[in-house]
Amino acid sequence: MATGIAAAVPIVLRPYENVPANNFEEKNFSNKFFENYHVDEKRQIYTIQKDFLLKHYHSFFEEFTDCIGSNDNQNETFPTVKTFEEFTSVFDYRIRNAKPPYFEANGGVFSVLGCVCESYWLFYLGSYKAYLEEYSTLCHVERMLERAMKNPLASAVKFGIYS
Repeated sequence: MATGIAAAVPIVLRPYENVPANNFEEKNFSNKFFENYHVDEKRQIYTIQKDFLLKHYHSFFEEFTDCIGSNDNQNETFPTVKTFEEFTSVFDYRIRNAKPPYFEANGGVFSVLGCVCESYWLFYLGSYKAYLEEYSTLCHVERMLERAMKNPLASAVKFGIYS
């Protein structure tokens, strides 16, 4: 299977193990990224503020698809959910047959700069023919997206390699 560029909102993330601590620095994330997360400092686990995600995911997805000029999901409607459990159910990877957007809890297939995304809401799968020389390029795209979009969820996005 090939690898390609993808974008997701991390739900649970942590620093890489056995990687120098400087990899988990703010410079490897968009400007307001960490404002969207609760942190368990003892275990170094970051969890998205679920109310924040639930409040903004729907309008974020609409704005993002409009921003990139994609109409792949134009005939599809996504329900507005009230709980995180409903969110993970509606966007379940298996139910959506791996068609973005979907929720996934397999951190081993989504590689990003600065952290491990243990679970995430993947909303974009790009070309599997893309070649990437440095992950820092994806960090630049994250910062551009944060500035280009009005939706506050844009600051919680990570671009990475999906395999």
